[in-house]
Amino acid sequence: MRKIAAIIVFFVLLALVVPQASGENISESPVKIKFDNKNASLEILINGTQYFYLKFTKLYVASAPYFMSNMIGGAKEIEDMNIKSIEGRNEEMGNYTKVTMWKSFEIESKIPFGMHKKIEVTLTIDFYIAEREYVKKSILINNSMIRYDTTITTNAKNNYVLLEERLIYGNDTSHSKVFECEDKHHWKMMNTTEQVRKHYFGNDHLGMLGFGDKNITFKYMWDYEEGISTLYSYDGSDFRLFFAFENRNGTIVQDPYITLPIPISGNISSIIEHPEKIISYIMDHALSLAIGLGIAAVVIFSAPLIRRGRL
Repeated sequence: MRKIAAIIVFFVLLALVVPQASGENISESPVKIKFDNKNASLEILINGTQYFYLKFTKLYVASAPYFMSNMIGGAKEIEDMNIKSIEGRNEEMGNYTKVTMWKSFEIESKIPFGMHKKIEVTLTIDFYIAEREYVKKSILINNSMIRYDTTITTNAKNNYVLLEERLIYGNDTSHSKVFECEDKHHWKMMNTTEQVRKHYFGNDHLGMLGFGDKNITFKYMWDYEEGISTLYSYDGSDFRLFFAFENRNGTIVQDPYITLPIPISGNISSIIEHPEKIISYIMDHALSLAIGLGIAAVVIFSAPLIRRGRL
């Protein structure tokens, strides 16, 4: 019985060790990217000491691109999104990983004469992390950048949709500072304001914000396409950015960019963390464990037959 127990323990340990050993050759990257679909957020960590946090907070339906109570028709918290990821390859980006968070919901919007209308909304956010440099809408995207596409579809049109985002930078020694780029070479620290203000970031079609302490560590950029306005509030640590989209035909598409202080290198699958990947990892281990237990069972049940044959 002791030998049988020893055999079972051996195969169980082997089943658990093999998947872990297979990942030992993957070099540890200083960059970690965490997706949280429950909170509709993305967190980028550098060397475990500094981070950039982006959370998609709320969607508003409004009659104008301003944040005033009499113009906001309705709002909805963004949370509990679906998530999936794929690994692909094309001529433009080379090998890439795409992580998608999406959700459909209803916003109850006020209309004249005290009536209410339910607007159906689908929010889809596609994040791309690519191996090669490529150009998207005149922006050169390199391996220090994460591009994502925001797509908002509604069954209503001829109104405005406001997307609220929360952006935070942090490190081990100080709180976040937020800067705006007045031109390509000059950065100005943002003033705090508790009220939501309309503001144009930058002096051309490219909006740009910088996050850091003494220097700009992360950059957040977007293209000021026709029909896009921006608003913000900033209390000194919590920066909230509002994109006001003119909803002409029921579909809104935007392509913002996040620039990291260092390149994203190494095995991308080891850098990205999200619930779907964790589940896959557990399933891989469960399969290995099942194989190990199966082999152990064969050994256990065949042992008496072998002894009988010898007799």
